[in-house]
Parts: sequence; structure tokens; C-alpha cells
Amino acid sequence: MPAELPTEILDFVIKYTTTDTRTRLMTLSRRVYSISVRSLYESIPDMNIIRTTQCLLTLSKKPDLAHLVHSFSANLPLYPDLLQAFLALLSDAFGNMTNLRTLSLEIDVPMTINPLNQIACRLTRLSCVIPPEGSYPLSQFLSSQPAIEELFIVCQPDDIDNLSPEALPALKNLTAPLHLLPRLLVYRLSRLSRLCVLDIMAHSIKVTVLTSVLAYPAPPRSMELVIRVAITSNMMESTDIPCALRVLGQAVPYVTSLRMDIYDELIDQGELQYTFTSALSNFPNLKTSAVTFNPTTSDEYIHNSAQVQQTRVSLNTNTNTLTSVQDTLIKLSNTLIKLSDTVLKWTTF
Repeated sequence: MPAELPTEILDFVIKYTTTDTRTRLMTLSRRVYSISVRSLYESIPDMNIIRTTQCLLTLSKKPDLAHLVHSFSANLPLYPDLLQAFLALLSDAFGNMTNLRTLSLEIDVPMTINPLNQIACRLTRLSCVIPPEGSYPLSQFLSSQPAIEELFIVCQPDDIDNLSPEALPALKNLTAPLHLLPRLLVYRLSRLSRLCVLDIMAHSIKVTVLTSVLAYPAPPRSMELVIRVAITSNMMESTDIPCALRVLGQAVPYVTSLRMDIYDELIDQGELQYTFTSALSNFPNLKTSAVTFNPTTSDEYIHNSAQVQQTRVSLNTNTNTLTSVQDTLIKLSNTLIKLSDTVLKWTTF
């Protein structure tokens, strides 16, 4: 009688097989099925519309399989005829994913059904990209997810305008465009260990605006900062970088790790590397730094960095006063962002 492999070895082997292979392995025996099915449904990647629909049908009809899902990624279809049915199916499946911890959802078209309302689990990582058309209020959903530590978000400022000060108490790693930072950071900057600004900043004005946002009261003890800069002949030249970094470094002494992604096809990388390095002395507590040229993807912007001890702000007797000050800071930051956008439009003519 042939000897059976230990469950641990089977589990290890199956974990590194393809999705199609796992599906075929499930038919071998009940024992292999029980191991394969866990690996098959534990992490569901972004797939084409046919395979995603088939998967959602299964998860909506079989809660026992949906309970196995810890990570789920989906890109909503661009076909209007399929969208509403797909959203309804996605909502049903979300209602069964009680152990979901990581969610990546990209929406390329306006939607009338919000499947996020059906999520009843406690997420720790969320990536949500929503188009500029229409309104998609996210404040209530984000407020219902106190365990989120890592957030990648792209939406309109109005979508999180009603985000309460108590929302996202566990947030440590934030990736977002500049226009969302005033609302997201004013109550949460003290707890962040990593911030990535998604905008590719093509003018030093944008760096100045970022500096004002990061100069909020109660900063963290240490933080990793990732910024993206475009070098252009008529907007931001390589000679503008030292000045921009000097202003930024003086305003954010708590930055202990800095990465600058630079976009330009004609730059002298050696010269720019020297320019970047020579400006780092303006960051008094900097321990690590890096500069990359023309990165092709943003996947690396969601990764775990070294965790730092959280710093909390006491909101006891001065709650009303502090809230008023913080609301004022948000308004001032938003005004700066709008002004910078206006100035940039003028300078392009």
C-alpha cells in the first residue's frame, strides 16, 4: 500500500501550484480536496470577468467556501449591461466572506449598488480605487472598519468628507493622492509609520502643499515617506529638488526613511542622484533613503514597513477646541491644494 505524504508537505506543495492545478487536485481524493480547497479559496486574485463571475457564483451559494477567503481582488467590468448583475453577485458573495482580511477593489465605471455595504468582516488591508465620476460615499464604510492598518485609496474628497475623527484608529500605512491627505491625516498623522503620496508632482508648489499638510500638530515619532516627482523643463527642473527637499525636511523632522521616485526620460541619473543625496542633510533624523527612476508599477506602494510605536493624542478637556482647529487645518490645506492647481493651470499656458 503506498505511503501517504504528511498533510504539512501536501499543503506546502499545493500552496505553490497554479489555480488550475489546485482545481484538478481537488478531484483526487477527499484528503487532497480538503487541503486544495483551502489554498484555492484563501487568496482570490484579480481574474477575467468570466472566471471572476464563476467564482462569485460559487461564493454566493456556498458560504462554507466563502468562509475560507482571506484575500479578494476584483476589477469591476466595463460593460454596463453586466455591471448591475455583477454588483449584485459581488454583494451576495461579500456577505458570506466573514473571514476576509484583505480587499482590493478597482471600479472603472459609475455604480448604483455599493457592494462594500455588505461587508461584515474586519479588514486589515484595503485597496479601493474609484473613478472621478459620480459620488461614492465611503465615510460610513471606513468608519465601520476599525482594524484597517494598511489603506490604498483613490476617490474624490467628498467621498470621505464625513469621515469621523474616530475612524481608522489602527491605520499605520497610507497610500493616497495629495487631495485626500488633509481629511485623512489631520486626526491620524500621529499613528502613521508609512505614507506614500500617489501624485507625480511636476511643480515645487505641490511639494510646498505637501509640506503644509505634513506639518499638522502631533506628528508621529518616526515615519517612512514616499514621494513621486516629474522633472520637466518648464515646471520642475532638477535644480528645484534641493530647495523643495530643504523646505520639506525642515517641516517634517520625524521622517526617518525617504524614497523619491523620479519620472523623466532625459535625466542624467548620476547628477540627479548626487543632487538628491546632497539635500538629505535637511532631514535631521533620516536613517535610510533611496531614489528610483521611472518606476513602472505602483504595486510596491502597498507593502509592510517597519512598525513604530503608536502615538496617540489626548482629547479630554479640549475636544471642542481641538476639533475646531483641526477642521480649520483641513480647510486651509484644501484651499492650498486648489490654489496650487490653479497656479499650475496658469503656468501651462
